[in-house]
Amino acid sequence: MDAITTEWPEINIGERRVRYKGRIATLTTARKQHRCEVCPEPIKPKENYFSIVMAGSGLGGIKFPDRCHVDCLPNFFKKVKTAKDF
Repeated sequence: MDAITTEWPEINIGERRVRYKGRIATLTTARKQHRCEVCPEPIKPKENYFSIVMAGSGLGGIKFPDRCHVDCLPNFFKKVKTAKDF
C-alpha cells in the first residue's frame, strides 16, 4: 500500500490558471471590492486576484467562487480538503 504524501506541490503563480485537488484557480482583475477567503484584507478594485471554483460543481460553483489574493493562493490550497483526506 502506498503511503499518503502531504507534500505541497510547487505551483507557478505566474500562470493564469492553476489546478489543484479538483479546484481551478483563475487569475482575474477585480471590478469591485471582494473579501479574501484567507486573510482579512479586502481585494480592492483593479487588483489581481484568483477566482477559485470546484471542477464539476455546476452553475452554483461558477456563480459563487472563492476569491483570494495572488499571494494567498498557496495558503488557500493548504486548507482545502478532499474526500481522500477524511
